[in-house]
Amino acid sequence: MSLDVRQQLLNYSLSRRHLSLPPEHLASLYEVCTQFVGSPSNFGQLDKIEQNSVLLLQLQLSLLTCHDIEAKAILEKLTDLVNDDRLVSSESQWLIYWRSVYLQCQSENGNIEKGDLPTDPIFEYLNQASAKFIKDSNRRIGTSLGATGDPARLRSPEDLYMLKKRKAALFSYGKDNRKYAEKLLELIDLRPLDLENWCELAEVYLASGELEKCHCCYLEVLIGVPFAYNIWARLGEVCLLLDRVARDGGNGKKGSSRDSGEQLKNAVRHFSRSIELCDMYARGWSGLYVALKRLLVTGEKVGEAYSQLQDIAERKLRQMVLEKQTNESEITNIKWILERET
Repeated sequence: MSLDVRQQLLNYSLSRRHLSLPPEHLASLYEVCTQFVGSPSNFGQLDKIEQNSVLLLQLQLSLLTCHDIEAKAILEKLTDLVNDDRLVSSESQWLIYWRSVYLQCQSENGNIEKGDLPTDPIFEYLNQASAKFIKDSNRRIGTSLGATGDPARLRSPEDLYMLKKRKAALFSYGKDNRKYAEKLLELIDLRPLDLENWCELAEVYLASGELEKCHCCYLEVLIGVPFAYNIWARLGEVCLLLDRVARDGGNGKKGSSRDSGEQLKNAVRHFSRSIELCDMYARGWSGLYVALKRLLVTGEKVGEAYSQLQDIAERKLRQMVLEKQTNESEITNIKWILERET
């Protein structure tokens, strides 16, 4: 077995980096994954968990590259793989979740029209599958010898958190961000330590222009993952937006230069923490350069260290461009920032 290919596929499945790959790379990865799964000498030597991970990767790649027929076949393989005595009627939350994703990709426009949510086929499938799953599970629990007379072991819709999260995600395709935010807040009430919900809620608030709420959500995320360099950089970007609001005047009131200076200093601190955790993170260096550049032209009294740090950030960005230390997209963004801020 090719250990390199096996590990590469497992790494993609774990990190989900394939979700941000350009189309040509996705097509190439799909071919590699398909060949690996189709080879009994390779795929057959994986344990059950690894087979599940690779098949899920192949399902995602099939949907992303519009191989719908292959995706349906992979769903059947996944069903066979997880079909054992611990599952009811070959169903599980996990399988229901991915069948709903497949149905969404099969829909005519891949979108959910505003005002059509109650009758949408994806919602209808999720509701029916959830009800059947709960009914079958409770019947099995009720007829088992050890569970007789123990209502605490019976399932309820609140137990199907993965499917509740899936239903909430469908609201992101509508035009009403408030409804989506309400659903995310319901999930946070159920699982306050699920940081993915906090990140998603932050982005919803950002899209709605509610920057203070966005800022608070990302602070909650950093409580759980204090070493997430990308979140520190994102928080710095929010501070840059708050600085613009302070300068331009939000709610019809002109902001003070002091408010602006404080937000820029906060941005510098957040971006500095980001590159401290990952010194090759281009987005962190770019944000730091922009924040320092704006801070130094405000007339705010700052130390010499800020000017020195700006020079360091500029040199680092130019080095990244010259030596191609990051991807082409980031290099293009860096060039634009250097030209615009110079």
